[in-house]
Amino acid sequence: MPLMKTETNGNATARILLPAMLMLFILAFSSRAFPATPAGTEITHSRAAANSPGFSGNTIYSNTLATTTVAPIYGFASNPFQQSLIPVSISQGQASTYTFGITNNGNTTDGVNVVISSFDDRGLYPGVTWQVEVDDAAPFVEGLIWQNSGNSNASAGGDRATAGVSLPPGGSAQFSLRVNAIGAPYGATMSFSVTLETTGDAPSYPGGAYTGFNSTAYAGPASVSSAGFGPTVPPSLMIASPADGTQTSSGTITIMGTTERGAAGSIRITGAQQGQQNMIYFTPDTLGSFSTLVNLYPGLNSVTAFAQDWQGNTASQTIAVTSYQDAPVVALELPQRIVGPDIGIIGRVYDSTNNIESYSYSYGAGENPATWKLIGTGTTPVGSASVSGTIGHWNTTGLTGQYTLKLEAVQKPPYSRTSTVTQTVTVTNSAQLSGTLPMGVWTMVALPGRPMEADPKTFIGDQGRYEVQQWDPRAESDPYLQKYKINNIILNNAGQGFWVKPYEKDIQYSVDGYVTDTSEPVSISLYSGWNQIGSPYITRGSYTDAFRWSQVKVRINGGTTQEQVKTLLDAKNAGWIDGQFYGYSNNNYTAYGLDDALTPYTGYFVKALVDCDLLFDPSAGIPGGLARIVRPRQEWKLQLAASSGELRDTDNFAESVEGASDDFDPSDSGEPPTVKPFVSLYFDSYDAAKNPDRFSRDARAPGAVRQTRTWNFTVEVSDPGKPVTIYVADAESLPANYRFRIRDDESGMEFDPKQQAEYTYSSAATGRRFSLSATKLDSLAVETVSKKLPRGWSLFSAPIEPDPTDVRDQLAGILDNPQVFQYFDRALYAPDSSEHVDIQAGLAYWIYLENETELTFSGRKIANGAPVEIPLKQGWNLIGDPYESSDVTLQDIKVSRNGETVLAEEALARNWISRDMYEYNRDTGEYDSLVIGEPIVPWKGYVVRAIEECILIMEKKQN
Repeated sequence: MPLMKTETNGNATARILLPAMLMLFILAFSSRAFPATPAGTEITHSRAAANSPGFSGNTIYSNTLATTTVAPIYGFASNPFQQSLIPVSISQGQASTYTFGITNNGNTTDGVNVVISSFDDRGLYPGVTWQVEVDDAAPFVEGLIWQNSGNSNASAGGDRATAGVSLPPGGSAQFSLRVNAIGAPYGATMSFSVTLETTGDAPSYPGGAYTGFNSTAYAGPASVSSAGFGPTVPPSLMIASPADGTQTSSGTITIMGTTERGAAGSIRITGAQQGQQNMIYFTPDTLGSFSTLVNLYPGLNSVTAFAQDWQGNTASQTIAVTSYQDAPVVALELPQRIVGPDIGIIGRVYDSTNNIESYSYSYGAGENPATWKLIGTGTTPVGSASVSGTIGHWNTTGLTGQYTLKLEAVQKPPYSRTSTVTQTVTVTNSAQLSGTLPMGVWTMVALPGRPMEADPKTFIGDQGRYEVQQWDPRAESDPYLQKYKINNIILNNAGQGFWVKPYEKDIQYSVDGYVTDTSEPVSISLYSGWNQIGSPYITRGSYTDAFRWSQVKVRINGGTTQEQVKTLLDAKNAGWIDGQFYGYSNNNYTAYGLDDALTPYTGYFVKALVDCDLLFDPSAGIPGGLARIVRPRQEWKLQLAASSGELRDTDNFAESVEGASDDFDPSDSGEPPTVKPFVSLYFDSYDAAKNPDRFSRDARAPGAVRQTRTWNFTVEVSDPGKPVTIYVADAESLPANYRFRIRDDESGMEFDPKQQAEYTYSSAATGRRFSLSATKLDSLAVETVSKKLPRGWSLFSAPIEPDPTDVRDQLAGILDNPQVFQYFDRALYAPDSSEHVDIQAGLAYWIYLENETELTFSGRKIANGAPVEIPLKQGWNLIGDPYESSDVTLQDIKVSRNGETVLAEEALARNWISRDMYEYNRDTGEYDSLVIGEPIVPWKGYVVRAIEECILIMEKKQN
């Protein structure tokens, strides 16, 4: 039978089914009915008979029936209830229900009232409430009302609940007594009395035995009560955290849980060793919750929580917690000075509790390394408390200097304790510095280490006839030797450059050398003028990437209070150093810039404008890269080259660049010194009196319309009398709004390079002067390109060279807040970043549009045949088709790296770029795979991967 909670609201009565969990204890009474004759009933007796010897027939019968009227009896059949000995015992916050039945077995016309009251010690139960409810199971007593001393709920402090309507003779009903301990801090164990009272004319008739007709026995008004006995239910208790079996590396842990409000709580911690026991006491809060920090013993702990209620009943719960408090043991035991390259790392790494998960060993430069390089890892312990072993091996090839080793071990979760130890050592390494010098040509060499034999002639030895010379910027200029010295060449430091030319055969050289200190920056001194230098490093340990020119720093006034250090780019802009450096091969100089690398064993010419030092930081570029590069905005660029026989000089450029100066500035580059035999083409200084130097690159600001600007250049040869050819590369890409003329000042001959790309002459003189004139006929008309792009993300490119390049200026009036992003060199640039997003032909960009939108860009369209250079960084790059009306195929692509330009197929074969190419699919949100060689179409963006840093050159051939 479900128990019902009855709540009265006005005239409506709601009955809510109570969950079974609230029905903790039930005190049940059953009723037994006895037959009763109602008062006033006439009873007819049987006929009487008498036996006597004097009667005739010995028996006399009466023919008159006797009648009797039953008198009213005030009472009930004896023992109308059977008591069940179940206590009303409840925990704090719970409720209990006491259910019983009543039958009025009296024979009076008066009714019976039921009275319920508690009679235990009233002071024990603060906060307890109770009420009487009528169960709606049949038979239901209509109109039965309970009065609780004027309150809706009877209190536990001795109150009575009396039925407002009496139970008539023969009537039955069932009742529920509900005891609620929600407000009781200690719960309750209570006893109640149930009393039956007659009502009517004579309720005061005493109780006792009444004998009615036919010897039927009745009892007077009576009462029965539930028995009172002490609480038997322990308090509730639950440990919520931590879970049983928890393992931790901490020496403490917080025990959290719940119990009854007002209960007394304690926690006992017992360790695995004898005598390891501690007791902590706590008091739960007003909700019965508790949270207690306890100390753990190392190893297995038995944690038992206890709770005791007001009557001394207790509850307990035990969990196991393991505390691993010992960290891994790590030790390094290397000598202070070690000689490489293979070094055994001696030490110990183990865990006394066998919980080690892994360990790693690394190295870094100096006593306090800023970065660490991983050597190796392991999981198998090495050594013990008394024994050491070999943890691993360190290959120090290419390293010399002071280094710090670090050994780090970590335990398995959840302990995860970490132990670290370091040791600083001095590493010494030597290396064989060797190479091949081809016969018949000059080779510029710079050893990436200090040779133990400092004179090149000594370690080259007797290998036929050869020449060695070295440029000395501090020497007086000689008419024949210029500033070269051919004797007393001493290589005191790594990175010193010098020339060698074998005449009879290829020369193999090999010399023992000291590896350059790779633990701190190395300096190479430069003097005002041209200097021969090279990379001082073979490798930088496991870092085999060559040093990039942009990673070199420049110092002036070293060791003084006026010392300054700048990046090479800043030093170039400050006028300390030329931004380009020059390599030499196949009788020709090649110009390199900030993005290019200094290849070990290769010598280069670099021009210092003031005395200074080059600083090579061995950690430069590991990892990391250069900042984004945006192509300079050029109106035109003309490449001039000269050749005589097998001799060439190709990297010479006249340019019109916005922001360039007519005087020497960072846009210009000097012409390196010659080495015989040679052919040299160089631009004369714009102001020879101010700057008498020669230039291989002369950039000037664009001229006005109808203005003619002139570049004077000289072609010089070491062996006069032979034919010399001057030629212009990619002349067809020169802009249509300029007229160009090249004039031979000696013969007066003049030609248009757009019509005639080559000019050949022969002269007995060593030098010949020429002039290049460029006349701006008019300004190029502003052109526009438009494309409708869909809603959402797109990868696009714009087939135009925008002016201005900033995407915010280009899309002003179309997009209020352009969501256009540029990815370059592992960095993502947003329109509002300090670098902005610059739209350029040949590059691709991400864009997000809220709705389909037509984008319009203005500037100068790229003509077919005009080359477009796209710098590619190692890793992923975004590119596009720079031409509006034609696709770019594999035949239209070249790749340039370290001054060498090859066809795309050759670049793929050399593994400079990956053959895979990707296109973003808007429909799927994924990338579709293509291969380089499939057409690149206008307005689309593509993702390509450069394996080596290089320059992609797109040059759509004329049909």
